[in-house]
Amino acid sequence: MLIDIFKKIPDHRDREARQYQLWEVLSLYVFAILANAKTYEDIGRFARENLDVLKEHFGFKWKRVPHYTQIRRILIGVKNDLLESAFREHSHMLIPKDGFVHLCFDGKTLRGSDRKIKGPADQLFSAFEAMSELVIAHMPLVDKASEIPALQEFLQKLNVREVVVTADALHCQKKLLTLPKKPELSL
Repeated sequence: MLIDIFKKIPDHRDREARQYQLWEVLSLYVFAILANAKTYEDIGRFARENLDVLKEHFGFKWKRVPHYTQIRRILIGVKNDLLESAFREHSHMLIPKDGFVHLCFDGKTLRGSDRKIKGPADQLFSAFEAMSELVIAHMPLVDKASEIPALQEFLQKLNVREVVVTADALHCQKKLLTLPKKPELSL
């Protein structure tokens, strides 16, 4: 379960500043985003409206809901690589171990990032498992040309035997055909 994975993420805050457990705030964040929250204020509102459910069904020990600015401060301090690892571990558990697996790889420009004052728009490269409809991993890209090494890195980390892979035409590279004989099994 995702909550159990969140409990393994080390807390970046001082012990004295831990009125709310990190796993609770991370879980709240995911639940609120799934309920269409778009801002930190939306996350705070979701927590206030659903506090009883969070306590009863998920074991939250809160007496009161943290202010949205406090939620923001907690979330900003979490290291991206730890959070990405947690989501990869969880998505890997959800993919069927037997049967048809179809991995789709694609790079996208993040919405609204092209309006930045300085620098190019933010790019993200994702691995999507089509049968279970899950994004199983993603990584930031420097530019569109860095999609090629990103796909090669993903394929080296995945067990690509008995897996259908789809990607854009720009990935028709000779290097893709020379993968190691025994790739790792996890992302």
